[in-house]
Amino acid sequence: MSLAHPTKLKESATLRALHSGPNVFKLCAEGLVERISENQKSTLERMCQSLSQKGVFLLGDGTGVGKGRVIAGAIREYLAMHGDEVRCLWCSANRNLHNDAARDMRDVGVSEIQLFVSGSKAADKAAVTTAFVSYGTIAFDEEEECLSELVSWMRQKPVRLLVLDEAHLLRRRSTSAARVQTLVNLCARCHVVYSTATLASDPSHLRFVSHMIGGQHALESLQRGGNGALELVGMELKMNGLSVSRHLDQDVCRFSVVDHEFSREELALYR
Repeated sequence: MSLAHPTKLKESATLRALHSGPNVFKLCAEGLVERISENQKSTLERMCQSLSQKGVFLLGDGTGVGKGRVIAGAIREYLAMHGDEVRCLWCSANRNLHNDAARDMRDVGVSEIQLFVSGSKAADKAAVTTAFVSYGTIAFDEEEECLSELVSWMRQKPVRLLVLDEAHLLRRRSTSAARVQTLVNLCARCHVVYSTATLASDPSHLRFVSHMIGGQHALESLQRGGNGALELVGMELKMNGLSVSRHLDQDVCRFSVVDHEFSREELALYR
């Protein structure tokens, strides 16, 4: 039985009024349900269903909802479903986040997630099922050896799960964005999870997920519609079962404005 989520979650009024259709996916990883909250369980089932049917999913939950735990849960579920026939790659902003990923993996019952090191022996990588790599590692490799090794490693197995965490870092034209797109293109039939609480603040930012919204023509139409069109994107993705986007409930939060008179010491500090 899943745990109660530690905080109440909310959707925007627009998204809350929409339905994503029936969710029929059932998790099979033993003991996983007991390690995640009920909200994370429903998200994970929705994600796995979308990946199995359409090969893509957008995890758009806000800070504190538990995206890392859901990502780790997806990897655990893929390992349970496919065993040695799967490669799982978790990409994120920087190498320091490897520790956070490892913690989330341990929380769902996976002992480790290997840090992908370019240049290490192919034989060493062959035994690795799950790996973590930063966008910087991919981008700052002038010879593109890391990208080549990642593609080779992923294509060794027929089932491939690619998690693009902090995916908003890919929304502008950059070396990282270009090489990650190459990775997606070369890993044919790869299941892709885009995870970010801040997908876009302008329609042009959606270029890296244009395949989820109807392609380049649809993106150009959205750009003509301006920022107001972004709400339509969120609605479309939810109705098609391609995304979730919830945030911590702030109904219990209160704030007040307080006038504070600075002491001489404080005034000196800020001069």
